[in-house]
Amino acid sequence: AYARVLGELGASVPSAGGDAEYLRLAYGERAAFLFVWTNFWVFKPGAQAIIATIFGEYTAAALEFAFEGGGTVQDGWTSRLLAVGAITGLTLVNTLGIRESANLQNALTVIKSSMVAALFLAGMGHLAVNGTATLASNFNERSGNSLGAELPGFGRAIIPCLWAFDGWADVGSMAEEMQNPEKDLPRVIYTSVLCVALLYTACNVSYFSVLSQQQIVESSAVKKFTPLN
Repeated sequence: AYARVLGELGASVPSAGGDAEYLRLAYGERAAFLFVWTNFWVFKPGAQAIIATIFGEYTAAALEFAFEGGGTVQDGWTSRLLAVGAITGLTLVNTLGIRESANLQNALTVIKSSMVAALFLAGMGHLAVNGTATLASNFNERSGNSLGAELPGFGRAIIPCLWAFDGWADVGSMAEEMQNPEKDLPRVIYTSVLCVALLYTACNVSYFSVLSQQQIVESSAVKKFTPLN
């Protein structure tokens, strides 16, 4: 529903301002200025810092696994330097031009989608070899808590899922550069929603096919990986 609303707004108001333009038309200049100021100084830098930090942690963990015993990534400085390097590198690429940025974005999208596909295939391979006992157990198992006791946990679980919806708000800014935004923008958003939903489902099927509920709860890797893909 959120993606559909943004698609309709972008098609109706094809402006590079995106959300800021929608707020300006609905609530005036002050609301638009406040949104832009907050987005520039708080929302976007904070979001990029979180993503870069998790990228640094995962890359550092991969390096530690590859060079186990080398002692090169045992402290937190490696992940921090990788995070800073990622932000700096992406900033430099964006200064080169739109085409360079688009090529990098396309390449990263292909890489991430390929990794999720590989994860899904690995999960299916595990199912083929070891059977569906773990998967069936995860879907049949109940925590035993009442609905009221589970609601706070459900709310906390929804928060990281909101990362999946953050990108749709940025798509509207592309409408001004489209030749036919009334048709193309909704088509792009609906197709993207379907692709992201399939990728998320593939991830979770793989997780639940291999790991028990308790292992998923205790794993920081699963909790970080899923919402940021």
